[in-house]
Amino acid sequence: MRDGERLYAGEPLHARRRDQRERLLGAARDVFAEEGYAAGSIDAIVARARVSRTSFYRFFAGKEECMLALLGEAMERLEASFASAATAEDPEERIRLGVRGIVAGLGSEPATARVVLVEAVGASPAIEEARLAARSRFAAMLEAEMRRYPAWLARPPQELEVTALATIAAIAESVSYFVCGDRGGSWEQLLEPLTRFALRALDPQGAPVAQR
Repeated sequence: MRDGERLYAGEPLHARRRDQRERLLGAARDVFAEEGYAAGSIDAIVARARVSRTSFYRFFAGKEECMLALLGEAMERLEASFASAATAEDPEERIRLGVRGIVAGLGSEPATARVVLVEAVGASPAIEEARLAARSRFAAMLEAEMRRYPAWLARPPQELEVTALATIAAIAESVSYFVCGDRGGSWEQLLEPLTRFALRALDPQGAPVAQR
């Protein structure tokens, strides 16, 4: 606790505020996933988070800003996972870890996956801009990875960009279809086929893909 900081229900104010914000984001995720962004209301969010509307507006100017914060935090976690995978020495292992990080990061939290892959699409101009910016960052990270492989050294930049975007779209659409669509699939079942797809796309001249 910071010196002289006032306690609220036994907690310092900064810890109480942090907890309220986390509860609001968790509630917003569930409300948007269940009711949709358009239908989800601030009243529903604060009721689920068990905080006041005043507390909501302490952190967010409105529903859009709350969605942007939710989307931003989810994408930061995925980007960090992908960046961590890129530190592996073996090329195949980097791709395997990268695919697993994205698929597990979304698939293990179906509500987050639905918000990121379904509800964020076209939700508002600002949210769409943030979503497209995140996609561009992922594509740039993937292009940087592809430049580490001999097969891509002499290829046109646009071909790398198209392949990176197509790979990202394939992973996202598969998770959206099988996990968000509640078609009985699990994210674990998607790992091997998506990994094999990514290996063929990103490292076409690499070693034969080993079944694991």
